[in-house]
Amino acid sequence: MTSNLSGRLHVIVPFVRRVFRENQCLYPLKKRIFSRKFSSAFLNRYQEDKYSELRNRLAAVPYLNLLDKEVDCVHHDLCNENDERLKDALKWFSKVFNYNARSGKKIRAVALLKAYCTYGFNIDDVAWKQWDSDNWRSAVILAWCIELLQAYFIILDDIMDQSVLRRGEPCWYKKPRVGLCAINRDDRLDCFGKSEITGKFGNDIREGKCTWFSVKFLEEAPESMKKIFLENYGVDDKDATAKVFELYRKANLLEKFEEFDAQLCTEISTLIESMNDIKGALFYDLFAQLRNREK
Repeated sequence: MTSNLSGRLHVIVPFVRRVFRENQCLYPLKKRIFSRKFSSAFLNRYQEDKYSELRNRLAAVPYLNLLDKEVDCVHHDLCNENDERLKDALKWFSKVFNYNARSGKKIRAVALLKAYCTYGFNIDDVAWKQWDSDNWRSAVILAWCIELLQAYFIILDDIMDQSVLRRGEPCWYKKPRVGLCAINRDDRLDCFGKSEITGKFGNDIREGKCTWFSVKFLEEAPESMKKIFLENYGVDDKDATAKVFELYRKANLLEKFEEFDAQLCTEISTLIESMNDIKGALFYDLFAQLRNREK
């Protein structure tokens, strides 16, 4: 019997080896199953050890408090300037900001602050806890810029889709005295651009938008000219638009805007040069594309 069994094993063992080697059926499958479990467990432990400290740091930052605190500080500083001319503008822009940006979930702002908290400090640098530092304040300001940009996109999207509600409240453009005034920023092109290129002339005047020219005019014009302005600004009539445009010409607003633009461009160029980095060329390139455009 023993000799018979040995003879059979002598035949079967090479056969089984050949099956596993050539067909790669059971053994590789078993190997993959066990190795996968091992690798998964190892990876989980590795990630837990590697990222736990960073996760603890990210969980400790009071993101929303930082964002709200910065807004309150800016609002407080503006209110203390005691400039009567700013009161109406501050009231309006506070309403715009609170309705469209501050009431949101602030997902993008928090994401930016988390990125700063992650990449702005080494893992052993305790400076990340200094939330009142200038660096954190700069990051918070940038985060609000992202939120404002997103809020603008939302306003545009609601207008294009003719939406009625946003976050359970009427869309901003549906609010009284808002309408299409919700989207302003190409002041010079609207009044002094080439209408055959831009395809528009005096739209901001007819729609009564808050523009650089309207604000500057009301800051400097005598009462007699202001009276004519207020009677015609925001009136959907060609003659009314022409009267306001003539007031702009008499007040030399285009020349004043070009002076303001040149001064602002000088300040921006100085900031770019202060970077002392080859990356500043990117900002110069973007700046050149945006400035002096005709449409």
